[in-house]
Amino acid sequence: MRYKNPENANRDAYFREYRRINEKKVAEKDKARYEKKRDSILEYTKPRMSEWRRLSRAKARGCYVPLTEDEKKTLISIEKTRRELAKDTGKIYEIDHIIPVSCGGLHHPINVRIVEAVENKLKSDSIIATPKTVFIAKEHYRLYNHRVSSEKAQEFLEQISHVFKISDFTVNEDVSFSAVNRPTLEEFLK
Repeated sequence: MRYKNPENANRDAYFREYRRINEKKVAEKDKARYEKKRDSILEYTKPRMSEWRRLSRAKARGCYVPLTEDEKKTLISIEKTRRELAKDTGKIYEIDHIIPVSCGGLHHPINVRIVEAVENKLKSDSIIATPKTVFIAKEHYRLYNHRVSSEKAQEFLEQISHVFKISDFTVNEDVSFSAVNRPTLEEFLK
């Protein structure tokens, strides 16, 4: 390794030799330092790792849009809240996608919520049609259209219309949906 300052090379060589000779002593000090900071390290890294795994799964399924820094921070705070709820109540909570990733739903702050694990398992990959779900579908379309491509937005539109059992959707310029044979909310809930 080249050093601009030869003193740095000598210092590094000294510390490498010291660590080699005092391997157990250095390992004990490193372990003690880690144990002292363990809680703060885990509090920082675990939510980020969980969020990274969710984003990776969404990317693998093609349900990803580039996120802004604020959106990333929001997802991390949702994960922290989930962990705190589980710690405080003793129950298991999970992050649920309102429109499942398997149905084209995005891993985005507008599409996630914290629910008990039992409720999430019961819901599985189904979509519960509510006005909120329709609103989120509109936002998905808008996000796909603006951040990915119009082809991906159209693909999502076809997928979601199949899930909602609506024969044909038209999309206005202001990203508002209208169904040709517009079903009522009662028909959605059947």
